[in-house]
Amino acid sequence: VPSASALLLLLGSLAANRPAYGIVLVLAFGAGMAIVLGGVGLLLVYATRFVERVPSGTVGRRAWELLPVATAIVVIGAGIYLTGQAITQVF
Repeated sequence: VPSASALLLLLGSLAANRPAYGIVLVLAFGAGMAIVLGGVGLLLVYATRFVERVPSGTVGRRAWELLPVATAIVVIGAGIYLTGQAITQVF
């Protein structure tokens, strides 16, 4: 997955005339990102198995079923807010 932060690390190390150091930083950054993303994925798999054991009709089960909708609303709201901020800076 391309990462702007990794690119900035590499460009900064090139500007400091230390390209080998930048490559090591980018590799470490990529490995750390892979470990974190893999861990989050495993966590979600196990969380899903845990929630599937909750009896239907309970508050926890209903909240789990509404979570995708709530997340979508938050993401859309953040997008609208950021778009509004960008528009006010342009005009």
